Amino acid sequence: RIVTDVFLNLARANPGVQCISLGGEGAGDFVAEARARTQSAGLSERIRLVDGNLPLSDVAELMSVCDVFLSLMQEPDMRSLSIIQATAAGGIPVLSDQPEYREMTKSGFRALLVDGSKPEAVAHAVLGLINDRRLVEQIRMTNDAYIARHEDFQTNMMRLLDSIDAVCAAHAHPPRIATTGD
Repeated sequence: RIVTDVFLNLARANPGVQCISLGGEGAGDFVAEARARTQSAGLSERIRLVDGNLPLSDVAELMSVCDVFLSLMQEPDMRSLSIIQATAAGGIPVLSDQPEYREMTKSGFRALLVDGSKPEAVAHAVLGLINDRRLVEQIRMTNDAYIARHEDFQTNMMRLLDSIDAVCAAHAHPPRIATTGD
């Protein structure tokens, strides 16, 4: 409901804003309510609500054209792969202020951390962000560097495997991953 409120506020405040919500599996009830609300507000052409799962290629295409993305989880959230993916695709993160995301900012990640329970304030913050193209580009460049340093799958997977092998060696276990020596 909060995301729908944010979308409605954004669409009312800026006629150029287009919004999409990728509901995923089990989002049918949310999507049905949100569709009814956007239709009654006359904004259903600018607010797209997807229920169910989309093919990964469709999600990647949508992520690649978004300027800003929201994750307004109210419960504590761990580092979400979808947040990393959307950031890597160039989206500017607007996230509920949570400990995990504050920790990421200490390592160079940039996001607009908001009180996700206040849709009008979130919409106002997003509008301020999208109207400052220089800030958007600064955040995008900073997050590109963050992703390369901290979230690159190959680099981090190799670090993890090296750590696992070191622990195994310390406890006289064979390595977990067999190497071919090629």
